[in-house]
Amino acid sequence: MAFLDMINAPDKEVPETRIYERSRWVRVPPDSGGFFFPNVSLGAKVKKGDTLGRIVDPLTDEEFTVVSTVSGEVIGMALPQPVLMGYALFNIAWHD
Repeated sequence: MAFLDMINAPDKEVPETRIYERSRWVRVPPDSGGFFFPNVSLGAKVKKGDTLGRIVDPLTDEEFTVVSTVSGEVIGMALPQPVLMGYALFNIAWHD
């Protein structure tokens, strides 16, 4: 609204538009589930094999590491919450 002179506030910089050709969701691995804790934030650049977060099973205290399957930028992600097998955690996009 500041851009349209409807309110008095400093203008915010509009980020550069990025268009990606492909994206893939990283999901909770089979036979895993529990509380999800991300290690990266939205917009982070990641490489294949990087640790994205962890899942802790509250019944067994077993910890599962969530690893990136591709290199790219995190364009979507789940918030810290209880998750089940197959739940979508991170959407990673890249250029071919």
